[in-house]
Amino acid sequence: MKDTDQKKSFYVRRVIDGMAHVAKRCHWCGKLHQVIVPLDDVGLDYVPQIPCGRCDDSRVFGH
Repeated sequence: MKDTDQKKSFYVRRVIDGMAHVAKRCHWCGKLHQVIVPLDDVGLDYVPQIPCGRCDDSRVFGH
């Protein structure tokens, strides 16, 4: 279930209770991290754009 496009580089590592644990590259800084989303949402466009914890901190990036 890997996506070879660099911009949308992510894959599902495991599924627990209907929640997909997705390993992905941060859209903002390029760092690898893991997010947990509902399994039904894995194919949606917002998943690759979820920021990592550092980029999600508004004190650091202000978005």
